[in-house]
Amino acid sequence: MESIDKNDVDISRLFQWKKKVSIEFMGKTLNAYLRIIGDAETNRARVFALRKSAEMRKILRDKDSDEKLAYLPESGVVRKEELIQGLLVLYTKDAGNEAVRSLKYNLPTEPKADDKLEKHEDYQEKIDDFPQWREDAIKEFITDRVKQYEEKLLNKDYDEIYEEYIHNLIDQICELEMLTKYREMCVFYATYKDEDLTEKVFNEFEVLENLPKDVKSQLIGEYNSLEISGEDLKK
Repeated sequence: MESIDKNDVDISRLFQWKKKVSIEFMGKTLNAYLRIIGDAETNRARVFALRKSAEMRKILRDKDSDEKLAYLPESGVVRKEELIQGLLVLYTKDAGNEAVRSLKYNLPTEPKADDKLEKHEDYQEKIDDFPQWREDAIKEFITDRVKQYEEKLLNKDYDEIYEEYIHNLIDQICELEMLTKYREMCVFYATYKDEDLTEKVFNEFEVLENLPKDVKSQLIGEYNSLEISGEDLKK
């Protein structure tokens, strides 16, 4: 009987979650294979994305950069009311995150098995109503926080509001840059030409980066769905 050397068995392949994808572009179908990347590649993608975000922040703070002129409005061009509304929109996301972190929910106590039927019915009704109650509580929290923030903004002068708006807008742009580059780098590591995952599609990140936006969006969407499928599989 032929023995199997343990070094010939690549157990990492047991943990690979992959799928074939078809990308449509200019009337043609491009086929590829995607896999969920590992922890080491995920960390490299995160570090890469953070560096790109930092680069974007420096560029946006450079008063002579093309990106600053393209993305950031000049002082005096936008009215105070418009700046306030823009800040409220940006702040709403932060208020939502704060609501999720800080709101405490006391779920009803589950009745004992031998409790009366009506008690079980009452418990189930409260459980059924809980998602709506939670949603209402979050909305109320956000509304209250946004109103307080608006009152503070109304007491500030134009220059203060403008500086705050620019600071928050730069944060938003950099966050989007970080998320975009992270997803692109994940796709860079994850995309192969063959089902056995031996030949990568992209030898350099710049090749992926310079793809048409529609192609990149499809690849990123497919990778996102693959990640979700992988999480479901783990569960």
